[in-house]
Amino acid sequence: MKNVIKLFGFTALIAIIGFGFISCDPGGGDPVITNPAGTSFSVEGSFDGKKFSLTNAENYGRSVSSGDYAIKGELEDGDILYRLTGTYDPVTRNYTASAASSIIRYTVSGAFDEAGVPLGSTATILSRPNSSSDVWTAVTHVVVEAPVTISAIPFEPEYEGGVPPFAQGWWRFSQSWGSDRVDAKVLLSQWDILQEVVFSSSYGKEYDSFSGSVIETENKGSYWDVIFGFPSYTGTKAQVIAAADAYKSDKGFTAEKLDENPLPPDGYWWYVSSGDGGMVSSLPAGFDYTGFETLIDNLKPEKEAVASAVEAFFTAVDIGQTVRRLTDAEFIPGPDGTAHYSNGYWYLVGDGNMSTLSEPWYYVDVDDVNGTNPLYVIFGLNNFTYWSRLSRWENSDQHFPLNPRNNMTRAKRAELFRQYLIDKGITAEELDSAPSFPSQPSYWYDADRGDIFWFGFNQAQYNQYINQWYTTNYLQKYLIGHGVLPQTLYSKHKIVFTSSNSRMTVSDYITGTQESPVFEWSSLSTARSAATIFIDPDEVTLTR
Repeated sequence: MKNVIKLFGFTALIAIIGFGFISCDPGGGDPVITNPAGTSFSVEGSFDGKKFSLTNAENYGRSVSSGDYAIKGELEDGDILYRLTGTYDPVTRNYTASAASSIIRYTVSGAFDEAGVPLGSTATILSRPNSSSDVWTAVTHVVVEAPVTISAIPFEPEYEGGVPPFAQGWWRFSQSWGSDRVDAKVLLSQWDILQEVVFSSSYGKEYDSFSGSVIETENKGSYWDVIFGFPSYTGTKAQVIAAADAYKSDKGFTAEKLDENPLPPDGYWWYVSSGDGGMVSSLPAGFDYTGFETLIDNLKPEKEAVASAVEAFFTAVDIGQTVRRLTDAEFIPGPDGTAHYSNGYWYLVGDGNMSTLSEPWYYVDVDDVNGTNPLYVIFGLNNFTYWSRLSRWENSDQHFPLNPRNNMTRAKRAELFRQYLIDKGITAEELDSAPSFPSQPSYWYDADRGDIFWFGFNQAQYNQYINQWYTTNYLQKYLIGHGVLPQTLYSKHKIVFTSSNSRMTVSDYITGTQESPVFEWSSLSTARSAATIFIDPDEVTLTR
């Protein structure tokens, strides 16, 4: 099953699957990196004719939680100078800073290595022609990281609005389900948001991020409404895979490229195992499997029907073969009145030992051990040819339904389970067999996210290679470099602050229906008018 954690319009898909996966040493989250005393962070560069410089802010104007480092700087756009404020994180080693005016929003973000050397930055600009326009245009530029000289002197007056000061800073959420763990954090600055979600499980990690600029905020008394705007770069499957190939080459690591996603599908799925014919699935917790097995048990035929099926089968297998039926009256019980099973052969003990019969024999019995009373057949003949026939009997469709719970064919069990799900009102994908999982580091195109799914990397490999795919915005920069143009999108959210503003719960506004919600729009007016809250059973609360 895939649980869903929704933060600011972003969905983190969490696989809760009832059987083991390849172990990849997921650990308990990324290790904390402690910066040595005196270590400083700084980055400067240019983009689209603009220049910026960022460095540590030792005396930041608001408190931030432990482990988060405040930064400040300047952004020069022509003869206008803007003040940049933001935060960098020594754990994931990424940063973001923003500035704004009535007609423009700037966000600069990127990552750096353990020595503080920048690994690549991007700058996102949302602009509109005038302060009364509802049409914003979003675009991201790749930053050229190099020393710059800031020549503009006067600062643009600080633009009021955006996220209120008490809400700014890092917010976090973590939760574990056995060996599965989700770690999410959200940075709210005055004019931008940076969100990261990492899901760790025994089969690898899912990592995704979301960033956007604050377009509007409104204090509704008991909550705030916030509208974000952001550029959306969508590449083709071929472009995304080419970006991953280039990244792998740049970083010099080894991983197998797969054509298709080998993991179980999103949502519910099931299949009938080839061994004992049991059900394996990702259906909802509390699903009534017992009801299905009871349904099967109730399908057992009358004893006379079973007898006819046995005789018909042996006649068809070997014309002229006689099968003697021992009725209840003909059965001469042994000392304890039962049939016995020994070394894989059925035989009767005591007076009237049936093992002396020259022809195959059987009788239909009822098992009351579990109170389910399934019918089954006891055979007997001291002849190897007979056992080959019995094997053919046990593997034939005609074997159904002597003991339905244990001996039903896979095809028939699947047929019945399909109808059982329909009767329960559950939609689930039927698989032919168990999902297979790569045995080495691999990657493939994830159509749901339009991104790469990196699989099977251990913790050290993840920290060294995969983390930077996201923190340096590698895919977005690749698409920009290959001429992909952005679409400007908007999302709207309800934010409730509680416990003296130390807890934050986020809800998403939608259009459409709860079953088919739309979370993002190309029109600001549509975002403003969205009034329906998405009902999320997995809604989470973030804390400082």
